[in-house]
Amino acid sequence: MTLQTTQAVILAGGLGTRLRATIGDIPKPLAEVNGRPFLAYQLDWLKRQGITHVVLCVGYRHELIEAQFGDGASVGMQISYSVEREPLGTGGALLNAENLLRDPFLAMNGDTYFELELGLLLQQHTSQQAVATMGLVHMPDTSRFGAVALDAEGHVTQFLEKGRSGPGLINAGIYALSKTVFDYFPVQMPVSLERDVFPLLSERQLMQTCTLQGFHLDIGTPESYAEFIRIQQRHGDRS
Repeated sequence: MTLQTTQAVILAGGLGTRLRATIGDIPKPLAEVNGRPFLAYQLDWLKRQGITHVVLCVGYRHELIEAQFGDGASVGMQISYSVEREPLGTGGALLNAENLLRDPFLAMNGDTYFELELGLLLQQHTSQQAVATMGLVHMPDTSRFGAVALDAEGHVTQFLEKGRSGPGLINAGIYALSKTVFDYFPVQMPVSLERDVFPLLSERQLMQTCTLQGFHLDIGTPESYAEFIRIQQRHGDRS
């Protein structure tokens, strides 16, 4: 399936405090997985999907990430950097990178690995002429993540709090976005996509969704980070 964009933004500026005791004071994208930084696995997957240009929204110790990956030539991609001089939140990080972005663009969390089909997400986004399309995945237990409630047309109607057990759909941390999304950003900083922007879009029935099939794992906790390492070891370090 032909992608509607060849650009992805990775939100990689977080402090990674939950992993600090496990990985030390390096940025979370550089967390080691069988001798490679976690970010390398994300870039490998994006490249296989047809993404050629990645914008890294970085902050905490960004110079280490830039030293590792440079302009992307070593991984066969173009990499640009948008540096947060102070924490701006996930939405603020995107706004900070606005001048680097094409329309539409893909955005994803910097602590999540996917083996999902991007073409479906982007195709649905463009065919619906959507402002924002959130990738969803089904989980047998949503208690750690919080679930997403939908109406019959697939719009998000409610973001349910963490702690509710049972199966359901969760925000996968990957989005197709049009640049008109910035029209719905609040003026103040920092701005959170999850807390400030997406609920507003939901209220206006502008938050489209696309349910994706495939592997999805974030490394935001020591337990899930260890799980990702085990999975890669079982697969002979294939990303």
